[in-house]
Amino acid sequence: MKLYFGNTTVTVTTIMIVALIGFIGYSIWNRTIIDSWGRRSLFVLVYGLVVCCFAAAIIILAAIATPIARSQHMREIWFYVMSGGCS
Repeated sequence: MKLYFGNTTVTVTTIMIVALIGFIGYSIWNRTIIDSWGRRSLFVLVYGLVVCCFAAAIIILAAIATPIARSQHMREIWFYVMSGGCS
């Protein structure tokens, strides 16, 4: 359990991954309702673009900060931030 809930960073990453898996399950379960989402495609496109750009900015920031980090603990935190951006 320490692997998934060892500290705050690991716990947040685990929760984000579980939320993503839950959303995928929800999407598969309600795919007939989701078919009508295409009518609002511009909103979904803009929203998706903003979310993806934010996640990409987090990944780029973490990729730049990881080599600069002085301790192994800080490198571990930046790795989890980068993983969270990918989730």
